Amino acid sequence: MSALIIRHLTSEGRKHRFQVQRLSDGKSADPVSLADPSTTSAPDRPQSGLSTELRWYLERFLEYPFPPETDRAERLQAVLNDWGQENFSALFGSGRGRDFYYDAERSGLEHLTLKAATDDPRILAWPWEALRDPQAGTAVT
Repeated sequence: MSALIIRHLTSEGRKHRFQVQRLSDGKSADPVSLADPSTTSAPDRPQSGLSTELRWYLERFLEYPFPPETDRAERLQAVLNDWGQENFSALFGSGRGRDFYYDAERSGLEHLTLKAATDDPRILAWPWEALRDPQAGTAVT
């Protein structure tokens, strides 16, 4: 069983720094910045962040799951997919983070556990389930 921790280091305004740590030996990758979903917006809704749109999708969309709301939902899914791939690449696209992920991949991703660690509840509310390996095309949960 492999375990990687995505550890939140700092937040300064819209900048959030994280570090991937391998639980088995405590080794860490270099810190990287990740995109805050509250400031990531869809092209057609620049005033509304991804977090706000996700809240709408989860709480209100099923009240009226018909056009034009289905179009809005599809655009949201595309933005969420992009957010997940972008942040996956930042965390695991190079350096030790990539090495840690490839080591886990060789053992079988079904045995990989990813954990987000932070003292900030806003960071825990990020859609971590959307992290997506752009090479494999599958979500890492």
